[in-house]
Amino acid sequence: TPPTSLGKVFGVEAAIIAGAVESPGISQISKQYDPNSDIAALPHAWLLAGISVPFGVSIELNFLPSVDVQDIKMSHNSLAVKWSITDQFFAGLPFDWSIRSYYTKSELSYRQTIVNGSFPGSITSDVGFENTMVGGDSMIGIDFGIVEPYAGVGFVNTKGELRASAVTATPYSIFDDGVSQSLSSKQNSARLIAGMTLHLTALKVGVEYSRLFGVNRVSAKLGLAF
Repeated sequence: TPPTSLGKVFGVEAAIIAGAVESPGISQISKQYDPNSDIAALPHAWLLAGISVPFGVSIELNFLPSVDVQDIKMSHNSLAVKWSITDQFFAGLPFDWSIRSYYTKSELSYRQTIVNGSFPGSITSDVGFENTMVGGDSMIGIDFGIVEPYAGVGFVNTKGELRASAVTATPYSIFDDGVSQSLSSKQNSARLIAGMTLHLTALKVGVEYSRLFGVNRVSAKLGLAF
């Protein structure tokens, strides 16, 4: 999201966002029990609705109702509030500047068949991952009219929980202790963002790269703004 608002007084936006994010942790766990498993990156896609009101304030809602794609279930919801500071102050700066805070919750689940020499036959397990994030960004950008490049830095706190439960008759745990059905972790990280938006009258086309926790994510956006 660039630092500029959708309008000096009022603006609205509706868009589709899609991309992929690296998943080294999930891939590592899956390959321990299924060498043929390949989850190097996870796709993501959701809808965006945004509104700008006076004083440079914008509100964004990203949402993806629970969907099932090839036995992978995903959902995503986030709420962000952005203040485009240069809409109100520091008009002489050669760039646009904004600050933004957000809350995000994402869920992913899938069913996996595990073959392990310690158990006869195979074991089917439901694996689920839930991640919540709270963070903030500071963004700068330059609006050249048609093209608006931007970059920023931020900080995020996150809590992730990985769950796995056997759906067969044999009890089984994918975790090291051999007993647990879930593990959770809290972490924080700096966040780096770089992107570009093309303003083609009402049509908006954008691409954004971000990196946090050593993981790369690339997203593309196609939408309409008025």
